[in-house]
Amino acid sequence: MDHENYRADPEGRSAAHGSAGSVYISGEFGKLTFGDNDSAANVLVGHVSGVGLTGLGDYNELRYLGQRDTSILFEYSTGALSFAASMGQIDSDNASNRIEFDGDSQAYSLAAKYATDTFSVSLGWEDRTDITHLALGGSATFGSVTVKAVISDTDIDDDDTQFALSGDFAVGD
Repeated sequence: MDHENYRADPEGRSAAHGSAGSVYISGEFGKLTFGDNDSAANVLVGHVSGVGLTGLGDYNELRYLGQRDTSILFEYSTGALSFAASMGQIDSDNASNRIEFDGDSQAYSLAAKYATDTFSVSLGWEDRTDITHLALGGSATFGSVTVKAVISDTDIDDDDTQFALSGDFAVGD
């Protein structure tokens, strides 16, 4: 059985301050994580690679509903297929969500991914009472070059579709 250190958060600081934590149990049944988790969609679809200096706005990151405060994440992989499901609270004060909320709420997420050594395709779904988010991602590796693309849409308004594309080039071993 795997384990991870758990860090308590007595001062209520966010993960950016290094005070967040999680605990998990894993085995043949998969991995069950409690604590500060990303949503299932964020875990399996994810973001494109950052280009240049990140941290000054992180424009390589797509908008996911999040679940950073208290959540549960279940992950299971068999061969090239991976599945994830999550449920958690959304903090309305969490600016990294980039989505305005009327108050704290529950979010649910499901995702699936098929990945080989040379390509992957993934689909993620997130839902909150009045917001649904879908994300579709894919990547392909050609020698030392990997290209990743993600498209996602939130039903907040008509112009809330996101597109992202990145390329990585590996040098040396």
